[in-house]
Amino acid sequence: MAHDSRSFSPSPLLRDVLLGLLLLLMQLALMLGSLQSALELLAVSTVCTLGIGGVFWLAMAYVLGAVSCYVLFHLIRPLGWPQIQALRPSFGSGSSNTGLRGYVERRRRAGGDDDHIRADLLRGGWSPSEVEAALAAAGPGDAPC
Repeated sequence: MAHDSRSFSPSPLLRDVLLGLLLLLMQLALMLGSLQSALELLAVSTVCTLGIGGVFWLAMAYVLGAVSCYVLFHLIRPLGWPQIQALRPSFGSGSSNTGLRGYVERRRRAGGDDDHIRADLLRGGWSPSEVEAALAAAGPGDAPC
């Protein structure tokens, strides 16, 4: 499966701000009773303070998004999902990808067996041919101590 180099991958800062804005709007809508009221509060507080309110809301959104991403990443990380998905944007075709091969090597060094690694990669959206190519390219794993 070839990687499309035109795909969009937001920076962590943008990701955190966008997620934070979404969460902030949801919380304000719940507190104020409607999404329209939440948007009005954001607009009025920004306009009436000559933009200072907007800076405050963006800072709040960033903090809320960054904390949410941090918590989600550390709750999901033990499952192996973020590492598998993080490799997807940089993957080219064939077994020459050092990122996927490196992931397999790290999992083997940590004591993971090929069956579990294979299952995690398949669940992560990799095709069977990509998974087998990466397992073969990584070479034999080191025996755990």
